[in-house]
Amino acid sequence: MTFDVIIIGAGPAGLSACQRAKELGLNYICFEKDHVASTLLTYPHGKDIHYYPPNVQVIGKLPLPEGKADDTLKAWQDFSKQLNVKEYEEVTDVKKDGDKFKVTTTNGSYDSKFVLLGIGVQGSVRKIEVDCDNPKNVYYRIRDPKAFKGKSVIVVGGGDTAIEHAVLLKDAGATVTLSYRKPEFFRLKDVNQKAIETSGIPLIFNSNVKSLKKGKAVIDVAGADKEFPAECLAVFAGTIPATDFLAKVGFKLENNKPGYNPQTLESIDIPGLFIAGDLTKQPLIKPAINHGVLVIDKISEKIKK
Repeated sequence: MTFDVIIIGAGPAGLSACQRAKELGLNYICFEKDHVASTLLTYPHGKDIHYYPPNVQVIGKLPLPEGKADDTLKAWQDFSKQLNVKEYEEVTDVKKDGDKFKVTTTNGSYDSKFVLLGIGVQGSVRKIEVDCDNPKNVYYRIRDPKAFKGKSVIVVGGGDTAIEHAVLLKDAGATVTLSYRKPEFFRLKDVNQKAIETSGIPLIFNSNVKSLKKGKAVIDVAGADKEFPAECLAVFAGTIPATDFLAKVGFKLENNKPGYNPQTLESIDIPGLFIAGDLTKQPLIKPAINHGVLVIDKISEKIKK
């Protein structure tokens, strides 16, 4: 059997595409290497969610409940139950084979007329080098900030994710200090800029954590080593882009960005292969949802010709 479209990734773009494909009567299947909306699983309990940009009108039907990230996670997981999504089946290769694609997963091989990549750009977390007497005290993901109540925590990073975690940890009862390697914050969301400014959390700019031992952290601050109380580190230093898979599929990358038509989201090099969401360098929920709908509409038009 040949599918009309195979969708890779069950985030906002993939789920939106699935719903639209089902609505249009296309024969589709979606593969997700992890859990549906797996990025939301990395969010800490109690984290507020904001759907950006606020002025973008959503054309898809993926629910966007107001409140916490956990509310969105549940809504999307419930939404996915009506769709043909295969969780924990990772796509390992995509190859153009004549006028169709052969998609290989950890469970088998599938044929499709078109393919949509909605895998996002989060390949793996970026780790830091730190001399530590217990590696278990260095965290790269935090689901329950309340587990850190009463502990001293150094949060490493200066992006939105680091700021959000720092504030949540403090609100949960941890003693928090934030270390950032740059001299100031760049491109923070307004809500996070305000939150960190009013949080009372000590900020250490121009700094790099060197070691964590016996409840103390040694931090290089502008070239001088200083000691701070710290039982653990919470590191949010970004992610390493999933460029290896894109190159394997056949995309020609420029500055880690795949070549595609910005109007259709179709690959310049591989006709019939589309991208959506983070891969277009628009790492926001609303554009991702809209991408899923727009791509499926384009595919439907091509099938009808």
